[in-house]
Amino acid sequence: MDAEPAVNVHHHARQLTDWVQQRARISMEDREALGTAGAIGHLRDWVAGRPTVVINADTWCPGGLEPLVEGWDGDRVRVFVPGGGQFGPRSAIVGTLLPWRVVSRLRAVPSGLYEVAWRDEFEAGRLEVVTHDGPWMDCGTPTQLLEANLAALAGAAVVDPSATVLGSVQASAISAGAVVRGAVTDSVVFAGATVEVGERLRRAIRWVDPHGQQMTVDG
Repeated sequence: MDAEPAVNVHHHARQLTDWVQQRARISMEDREALGTAGAIGHLRDWVAGRPTVVINADTWCPGGLEPLVEGWDGDRVRVFVPGGGQFGPRSAIVGTLLPWRVVSRLRAVPSGLYEVAWRDEFEAGRLEVVTHDGPWMDCGTPTQLLEANLAALAGAAVVDPSATVLGSVQASAISAGAVVRGAVTDSVVFAGATVEVGERLRRAIRWVDPHGQQMTVDG
């Protein structure tokens, strides 16, 4: 069976929906954020008997998910943990593989997977830890997002073909439609943002918020 992606949206729902467009099913949380377990419960009728791989959108984790799914017995819950290590409520989790028997009992109410699924499965001996050997970084804040981008760039500069660069760019990522007239080093400039003549952007993220205001956070 071919995999079908779904993207859960709540904060900045319009921006995420515009970016995803038709590439995945959109699961909208209108009234309140449901947490990971609640979000899966919200998609339960769409999942309809299938096993489900869940990953966090705000993490940088290069590499594939093959180790998470290879050799799976179809019944045990799997969690993908950076570097292996012990599983617990504070463990860093790259992703998880859930059988339908677990997905089927999740409800569309605010809840986390550890509280409503992982803990019980672990205590019952039905949870398997799979080691992720590659890099992994949380990107939940602008500073963390900058650090993840710099790690991915590894000193290179990546400039979208539709960006305008009249100044200099070193070890940075310049998104579609961005304009660089000044100097950018070790930074990320998102779509529509501008770096003016004489300006030096160093170890920073710049973007345009939904109200059209240009924002900058130093790393």
